[in-house]
Amino acid sequence: SGSGLGLYHARTLIEQWGGTIGIQSKTDPGTTVTIELPKENPPAWFAPKIVINPDSTVIVLDDDNSIHQIWKNRLESLRAHQADVELAHCSTGGQFTNTFGNIRSKKFTALVDYELLGETKTGLDLIEELGIAARAILVTSRFEEPSIRSRCEKLGVRIVPKGLAGFVPIEI
Repeated sequence: SGSGLGLYHARTLIEQWGGTIGIQSKTDPGTTVTIELPKENPPAWFAPKIVINPDSTVIVLDDDNSIHQIWKNRLESLRAHQADVELAHCSTGGQFTNTFGNIRSKKFTALVDYELLGETKTGLDLIEELGIAARAILVTSRFEEPSIRSRCEKLGVRIVPKGLAGFVPIEI
């Protein structure tokens, strides 16, 4: 019941992306469709994985409790406690600053939301003020905004889109 343009559009897009599509069909085994696309490096602002040092603290700053639960579950599934990785939860900039100041270990990873409800400072402001850009990852749904990307690139802060918080690889 279609117009038969689906394959045409698929081939056109694949070729625009520098790829190829091949179709082989035989009566007994059936049809095989092969799509090859060139591998792209992730953009400079994107954190393709999160690396956490053993015997360190992960500080999560987010005003959304479901994000805290995601990080908690992910670290528990990795048995992070066996590597002496502690998890600290903060929902305000003040809590984050205090927690950061109380960390005895100099090894930490900060997973910081950009927009904090009711706060005058953004998570990126706090990262910059505390001078922790090299050890912080911005976890935000506002990752597509050019001004945020540009500022992160300037500071050397990587970004994880909030929707990928449950999927980005974590290495301890």
